Amino acid sequence: MYCCGVLLTMSFVTCIAVALFLVTDCHGNHQNSTDFSTSMKIFQADIVSIFVINSELPVSLEIIRPALELATTQINEKYSNINFNIVFRDGASSCKANVAGAYAAEEYFLRRVTAFVGPACTLALDPVGRMASYWNIPIYTAGGIDTTVSDKSIFTTLTRLSFSLEGAANFILEILKEFNWHHIAIIVDETNLQKVLMKRSLVEIFKDINDYEIFYSLKEFSQKSFVDANFTKLLTEASKEARGNYFLRYFIHLD
Repeated sequence: MYCCGVLLTMSFVTCIAVALFLVTDCHGNHQNSTDFSTSMKIFQADIVSIFVINSELPVSLEIIRPALELATTQINEKYSNINFNIVFRDGASSCKANVAGAYAAEEYFLRRVTAFVGPACTLALDPVGRMASYWNIPIYTAGGIDTTVSDKSIFTTLTRLSFSLEGAANFILEILKEFNWHHIAIIVDETNLQKVLMKRSLVEIFKDINDYEIFYSLKEFSQKSFVDANFTKLLTEASKEARGNYFLRYFIHLD
């Protein structure tokens, strides 16, 4: 996990470095090529890394921070005319939109922010990504797997280095089309954020398609009361809406 984190976060900072070179060049931070060769200006890059607990992916500050610090050290050695400084913001007890958004706003107005890294949780990423787009500040994340942050007309500066649930939902849709299945039951654990997002992605895909009819029913349970969950009842109720004998074919169990 740590090695994967190093590779991933090196990609973060390398992407930021490339973007900064383009920005400094386009905005004329170097007077001309002659001046640049004799007196190289040091560009201060202030990166704010925001993390919250209970992301849909195992991307926490404890895992990512050492990799980010290592990446920052190595990238500072590679690009001598850019001084990368990274600030970490953590402490939110759950994946909520308000806390991460407040962190981003505080950092933006209290200090100059060159780029954001994180958050990985989609709910927290949403407000930060929207504000970063308005401020025209790059934001990089290993999360954001939900379809809600896929719209590049809204999240114009967001770069996701992970997979998207939109692809997984489209894959399931293609299977349904292949076998001409129209009635499905979705049974999902509402206490698992990743499964909740997968359910939402499926529902969004089903609502948006015009060339194929999907009739779906949602059945929810809580893993916290897993022992008390009446799965026989859930399956029986779902089978009534998923064409009885063909229920197993039409059934999508997000577990």
